[in-house]
Amino acid sequence: MKLKKCASLVMVAAMVLGTLSGCGSTGGTAKSSEAGSADTTAESAQESKESKEKQSGGNLVVYSACNDQILNTLIPLFEEETGIKVELLAGGTSEMLKRIQSESVNPYCDVMLGGTESMFYDFMDYFEEYTSVNDEFMLDGHHCVQGKLTPINMDSAVIMWNKNLIGDIQVNSYKDFLNPELKGKIALPDPASSGNGVSTIADMAWIYNDHEWEGEAGWNFVTDFIKQLDGKVAASSGNAHKSVADGENTVTVTYEGAAFAYLKDGADVAISYPSEGVIPGQAVSAIIKDCKNQENAKIFIDFVTSAEVQDLFGTEFMSRPVREAQKWLILFLTLTALPILSVIQTRLRNIRLMLLIRLMRFSQRCSNR
Repeated sequence: MKLKKCASLVMVAAMVLGTLSGCGSTGGTAKSSEAGSADTTAESAQESKESKEKQSGGNLVVYSACNDQILNTLIPLFEEETGIKVELLAGGTSEMLKRIQSESVNPYCDVMLGGTESMFYDFMDYFEEYTSVNDEFMLDGHHCVQGKLTPINMDSAVIMWNKNLIGDIQVNSYKDFLNPELKGKIALPDPASSGNGVSTIADMAWIYNDHEWEGEAGWNFVTDFIKQLDGKVAASSGNAHKSVADGENTVTVTYEGAAFAYLKDGADVAISYPSEGVIPGQAVSAIIKDCKNQENAKIFIDFVTSAEVQDLFGTEFMSRPVREAQKWLILFLTLTALPILSVIQTRLRNIRLMLLIRLMRFSQRCSNR
């Protein structure tokens, strides 16, 4: 059987994939918080002082791959606190990065907000060096990357299904996606525009090859999974999980922040962490090189890494902040009766190149079928 969409799914993934999900460290993320509320209060007071000193009004153009819940909260809050007027354009990570690249001679955007870290690697020349004033408060493994990329949160993959459509089908693992009854009913965001789509394929390949890149088992699994898509992909991560919530598709793999938002709103969906384990991905933000509103862009980076906003990631957005001593820790401990795979830090170039080669070979193999 020909895999009509296989090449488009994975060839583009090969261009943008760095390592698994742009992962931050997993085992070492929870530093001791014995400093407690006194230190947090001191940090917040210092940030408030610095923020007031920086308030300047003016404008800011933000491109973002974040979901609507995050954007509809953070952008108005930033405008209110700083007096800076934000122009926002949202889309898939790859779409936004390619737009930044095409505008590099005369940048229109000032800040890229969100998106899997590894997808930024091929675009590093288009970002300005800046390390937030809050970098010292970040968890180990989540400090500024190469002097340009500022981690803002982590997210783990979850399986989300429509309770009205799933019937008696079990979907507690990636392997369950190979059930013939699910063929054509799976929503996967196209890696051409979605870090979520890239990460899903990469996670499956790595997990089913015994956490190695050499070997065929993992890629054979991905081949079987792509057959189950029956030639269909979603335009974006948002379209994929929305299609499941709306009853257009039965099941998807998405980020836990988006999935928990549906649960919070009472949608007819249920979720499960893949029994094989999950690999938390790190989302980042960056200032565009030679942008027109650079000082306001710095204020924005400091804003999204502030204690206030990092608390929102944990308590409102159901995501995993990357800052020490946040209220999200209670939520994290409540939720994490889930398997988390310990993975190597992502910025190892030899692993990235190996992934690239493997994905290109896999794409070629699919296109020849």
